[in-house]
Amino acid sequence: MTEKKSKNIKLYNVYRRYKKVREVSVLSDFIRRKGLSEVKWPKGLSDELADLLDAAYPWSGEKRIAIDDSWIFYIYWSETEYKTGKIGKNLKKKGIREVEKWFSQMGNPKRYEFIQSRLRQYYATWRESLTEAELSQFKNLASKK
Repeated sequence: MTEKKSKNIKLYNVYRRYKKVREVSVLSDFIRRKGLSEVKWPKGLSDELADLLDAAYPWSGEKRIAIDDSWIFYIYWSETEYKTGKIGKNLKKKGIREVEKWFSQMGNPKRYEFIQSRLRQYYATWRESLTEAELSQFKNLASKK
């Protein structure tokens, strides 16, 4: 089987799955994984299109965004406040880069600007809403890294 035919079969299977479950994340994840690589795309277009799909269908992506946000906030917290013992007033570039690196390693890359935007919008609220029990649990988890 040729490589092009194999990619077409993968694309067909992804589209069939999307039609069955109606979750736009099926398509956006496929795009992010370079599933349409037989076509030359301008740099950055695949990420932009995947982000637009997620935004266009928020009801299918809300749960995923909430999960991603939780990881963004936890990883950022563990790379900044946990390591320094201080709550910073400004976002730390190194902390954002660590979040970016973590998502890439998990096979779900997120752009620096996206992470920074989510942190600017919601991190302070997330941090303020943590209970002592949750904070203690996070400290325990972070100490095992």
